[in-house]
Amino acid sequence: KTSALTMNVAGVIKDWLLIGLSVLLYGSPVTQLQLFGYGLAFVGVCYYNYRKVTAMSQAVSKAPEKVDKEAGISAGNSKANN
Repeated sequence: KTSALTMNVAGVIKDWLLIGLSVLLYGSPVTQLQLFGYGLAFVGVCYYNYRKVTAMSQAVSKAPEKVDKEAGISAGNSKANN
């Protein structure tokens, strides 16, 4: 399942590709302000992906811990030791 935010990020990347091709193929001028805006968008996309990956890795690492607590099993207290 793809979120609406992920689709927006894909749209931003598509825009970058179109702008880059326009500059390369047609020599379209790009101002410093536009470059700053593209850079800011790039930083935003990178930060979004970083937060998403971090949240997913934390959810994965906490999932077995939650199951163990619900079952009454801790790292030092397994059924094999009883």
